[in-house]
Formats: sequence, structure tokens, C-alpha cells
Amino acid sequence: MRFFRPMWMEGALLSPQHFQQQSLWFSHLAASFGRLAQPYFWGCWELEWDEAALSLGKLKLQRLRLILPDGAVADCAEADRLPSARDFAAPAEAQSVLVFLGLPLWEAGGGNCERDGETPARPRRQRCEYLEVEDLYEGPPAELAVERGNFRLLLEFEERADYVCCPLLRLSRNGQGQWVRDPSFWPPALRLDTAPGLMDLLERIEEMLLARSRQLSERRRERGHGLVDFSVSDAGLFWFLHCVNSAWPVLAHLRQTPASHPEALYRALAQLCGMLSTFSLQQDLADIPAYRHEDARPGFLLLEDWIRGCLDTVIPSQVVLVSLARGESSMWHGQLADARLGEQGGFYLSVRADMPPAQLLERFPAVCKIGAPEDVETVVSTASGGVPLSVPTRLPAALPVRMENLYFALDAGHPAFQRMLAAQACSCYVPASLPGVVLELFVVLKS
Repeated sequence: MRFFRPMWMEGALLSPQHFQQQSLWFSHLAASFGRLAQPYFWGCWELEWDEAALSLGKLKLQRLRLILPDGAVADCAEADRLPSARDFAAPAEAQSVLVFLGLPLWEAGGGNCERDGETPARPRRQRCEYLEVEDLYEGPPAELAVERGNFRLLLEFEERADYVCCPLLRLSRNGQGQWVRDPSFWPPALRLDTAPGLMDLLERIEEMLLARSRQLSERRRERGHGLVDFSVSDAGLFWFLHCVNSAWPVLAHLRQTPASHPEALYRALAQLCGMLSTFSLQQDLADIPAYRHEDARPGFLLLEDWIRGCLDTVIPSQVVLVSLARGESSMWHGQLADARLGEQGGFYLSVRADMPPAQLLERFPAVCKIGAPEDVETVVSTASGGVPLSVPTRLPAALPVRMENLYFALDAGHPAFQRMLAAQACSCYVPASLPGVVLELFVVLKS
């Protein structure tokens, strides 16, 4: 929609259009400066859903502050009203559904205001309300007609051509066919602490770098006996330490300033990946993922994996991840062919499921069957046990721990465990009564 700058001059006959066009011009200036200062200027900086309503199939926001791609601001804490709650229903074949915040587009021909009781044929951008507004100085309050954004919650299969939209939430079906929030979706965010899990990812990488820095520094001290001078053979170690130590203060600063834009974290991590790739023969610079503001999570997870892999180039990790592939009939299969597993210091099974952790902790050791493939086939059919699982009182420091996961230790002294090592393969059976199970098998090597 085109707009014009009013010319304020003596003798001008004032009309509402003067102020409307002036307001549009100022909004255009603010959006233009925002785009110049930050290409990814739109997204959420406050977002909170009513979880109780979600569990009942209703979409209801409790807090919302965001900027839409056209520069419109939805500040439901100060100036706007939250969009009306709505029931959620999706086609039977749908497995996931995106939920958007929509604001109707401007109509150049007018008619952009909706009043109470009206049901216009097309959506209108603003709502008109009459409010008592206090005088900020000495006068009495006065009734004003105020405009509020006519925000609505829309589903991805609904018509959105007349709206400017921002995705807020993705719902997915769980194992029982119920709709639940998809934690893997991050809405476009303007702050690090608005994207679920991004601060946790930053903390993991920061702690990983700090641990590697201390290990490298200790190795440097062992080689140099406290001297600053070093030989040519130590140059690679020093340069690697330089990369790690250069990146850590920037990441520590970002962690202390959660109001920073996620792209600032992306730049820091991408630069670190580029520096670390100098020491890796497997990584290619062209594989560093681009920043995708509308779907940032996959890129950040790839950067984390890249950094973790590169850090293991100089200091091999004490943990081996055994890849478990899901087969049929609730079975998982993995290979134990890695020669380092003979030096194992412990096997740990990481578990996550769509159920309360306390229930999972109680039920999983009793129903999970793990061992050599032939053993597991036998124990499942005869309802006997495999390698016993226990809850460790303390996890090894080298084990990558996720707060949402539970960890079980395999009994290395059990005969079924020895048969599993001899077979150089393992199978794990988890019944379908445990919904949404995700398994990871870690082997902690001896120091």
C-alpha cells in the first residue's frame, strides 16, 4: 500500500488523513531503520502459551510481544489485546500443524477499521475501541477512540493470503494420537532466551570449550614445564588453544546477555566452526549451515555437532556413541565393532519418552530388554531378563547429559553383557506401551 508524507504548512486544512499518513510514514521509518540495523528484525521477544488450555485442545496465549515481517508491532503487554482464544482442530491425516499469528494487510481503498458487533466480509487490520484515558498532567480524563491490532491465531492449512504472519508454535501427534507441543520447533526469535533450548545449547558449547581449554592448557604446561617458549611440534596445539580461547569470551558474554539476537550467536559459532575446521580433515567449509531465521534450530544443532566433532580432533572424546537404528516390533539395533570398546569403562543407556520422568524411571528398567541380538529375541519371547539396568548414583563427567533424559547403567559383570560384547552387536526391546521413546547408547572409555 502506498502512503504519502503530509506537507505541514500554514493554512492547511487538517483532516484525519494528515495524521494517518504521518503515522504510516513514521512506521515506515522505524521499519526501515530496523531492516538496516538487523536484516532479521522480525520475530518474538516474549511468548507464553496457556499450557492447561493446550492440553484441552484450545489455543490461548498468555503473553505476546513480537514484530511482524512488515514491521508491525504486537505488544500485548502494553498497547494491544491478546488474540482471542480458539479451538484447535486439524485434518485427520495431518501429523503436525503450525500455528501463526496473523494481522490483516492494509487495504489501500480504506475500510481498515473493525468495530464491535461488525462481521466484515474480509479481515480488517485494526479494531476501534473507546477508552477513558488519563491526562498525563493536570486535566481530567477523556474518552478516546483508540486503535488496536486485530490479531488472530491461524492454522497452516487455513487461508492466510490476506494476512502478514509469524509462526508461533508447532503441534504434533504423540504416540496416542493426541496433539502436543513440538519442542523441536523454535519460533523466529529476537532474543536468545525466547527460542526454547537455545540458551541450553549455548551453555553446553561454552562448557565444552572451557573443558577443552583447560585440557589443552594442561597439556601445554606438561610440554613446556611452565615456559612460554615452544617448539615447532607444539605449534598446532597452541593454535588450537588460540581458537578455543578466542571464542569462549564471546560465548560467555552472549550467555550473560540473553537479550542478544540469535544471529549474533550464529555468527560466533559459525566463525568458531571455520577456525576449527583448519584442524579437521573431514569438515568442509561449504557444509557450515546458513542462518535461517524462520527455522533456526536445525542449523544451530548442526553447528553444535560440528564443534563437538572438531574438538575431538585434538583431544579425543572419552565417550563413544553407539548408533541405535530403530527396526520393527519395538526393536533397536546397534553395532559394537569399535575397537576402543574393549577399553570400556561403562555402558550407559540414555532414554527419553512422552511420559512423566518418575513413571519412566520406575517402568523402564523392568520392561526394557537389552543384550546380544540372539539373547534379546529369546528373552522377549520368554519374558525373561537381558542385561540388568540400574540407576547410577553419579554419572561420569565425560558423559553428555541432557536434562530431559534419564540414564541407566548396564551391568558389565553379567554374563549377558559379555555375550553382547562378544557378538559385537546389541539389540534393545522397548514395548509400545512406552510412547515416543528415544534411545542413545554411550560407552565411556577408561582414561
